[in-house]
Formats: sequence, C-alpha cells, structure tokens
Amino acid sequence: MKIQFILAIAALTLGAATSSIPTIAQTSSPTELTAQASGAAATAQSLISLLSSGDYAAARNLYDPANTSVTPETLRQTWSDVVALHGDLQQVGDTRTVPLENPVGGTMAIVSAQFANGRRSIYVTLNPAGQAVSFDLVQEE
Repeated sequence: MKIQFILAIAALTLGAATSSIPTIAQTSSPTELTAQASGAAATAQSLISLLSSGDYAAARNLYDPANTSVTPETLRQTWSDVVALHGDLQQVGDTRTVPLENPVGGTMAIVSAQFANGRRSIYVTLNPAGQAVSFDLVQEE
C-alpha cells in the first residue's frame, strides 16, 4: 500500500538526518513541549481535513519540503487507497500527541477517526519543526 511506501521513505529520511546529530538529545522545557503538542495536533487535524477534502496541494504544504518523494499526486493516490479500504471519512474525533524518543525528536499525533467501515486511529508523524513526515492508519479496538 502507498502508506507503507511513504512510511519507508520517511524512515530513510529520518535515518539520514540522524547521522549528523549528536548522540545526546537536546531536551525541551515543559512549555515548549506543550506548544509542540498543540501545534502537532492542529497540523495532524489539518492534514486529515485537507486530504479528505481533496486539497492535496495544500496537504503537501504541511510536509517537510526536503521530502521530495511526497507530492500532491502521491498523497492523492495514498488517500484514494485509504478510502477504498476504509470507506469515506465521516468524522474526526480526539487527537492526542506523544513526543518521539529518538535523536531527531518530533511528535506523533494520534487522531481518532470514523470511516464508513469503522473507527481508525490515524498516526501522523511530525518532525521537530512541526512538518508532517508520514501517516498511517490502525484499526481501533
């Protein structure tokens, strides 16, 4: 599936980025972490809204510009695959965020979403600058 392709590219991109980062990760203050979390949640929700409305060019603008493998066309195809598998997006629910514990940092935003074929969690990975890197769907229990 195209989502797995985007995740693979994101992993390669993040892996390349970590080779030049010192092994001791910098820490952020609680205030900075709170701001990053609310920004990550808003970005994730915006990304999902843009994808579901078919505005793939605007959705692409939420991605890291250095990630040239993500284009409006790859996003269109990926979202088409999501809809074919899960049905149309009907409602977006709560979003929670988790800081990524790796040398690069960033945030994982987990968005609860109702599709025609059931509830799914949409995992949106964001880099430390708050730009989307990838997304994936998991069926909620």
